[in-house]
Amino acid sequence: MNTSTKKLKGLKDYLIKFIKSQNMLVLSTCNNNIPRASSMDYYSDGIIIYVYPGQGQKITNLKNNPVVSISIFAPFDNKNVQGVQISSSNIQFIKKGDIGFEKAQSIYKWKNKEILLKIIPEKIELIDYSLLDKGYSHKQIWDTKYEK
Repeated sequence: MNTSTKKLKGLKDYLIKFIKSQNMLVLSTCNNNIPRASSMDYYSDGIIIYVYPGQGQKITNLKNNPVVSISIFAPFDNKNVQGVQISSSNIQFIKKGDIGFEKAQSIYKWKNKEILLKIIPEKIELIDYSLLDKGYSHKQIWDTKYEK
């Protein structure tokens, strides 16, 4: 197998480490064929992402179309391009009193939010050109929805 298709050993752990190493994402939503990209801070529990949704058009979009795309990327340093693209339709608005809210609140840095958005990735695509130096493909894909 050549490096253009070689799968990274320990991909799940590598992705979790990368997701935890960053703190900003771009959440893309769409409603009536009008896309919306929102920059947001986030916190994670493994690959599960928590954001405070605030108010605005993204809330209407999410309620009408729960399919999201998320980009998380490291600052470009002229040596490496590194980022993940997350796709999911598994999103949950969790409110104070809901099952799982206390756990989410313990992960989310800014306390006393009344509602959080929980995003469970279904597909994570990693781009990391430093993997080429280790003999792996620079693009790695993990379809989490097929895991039990």
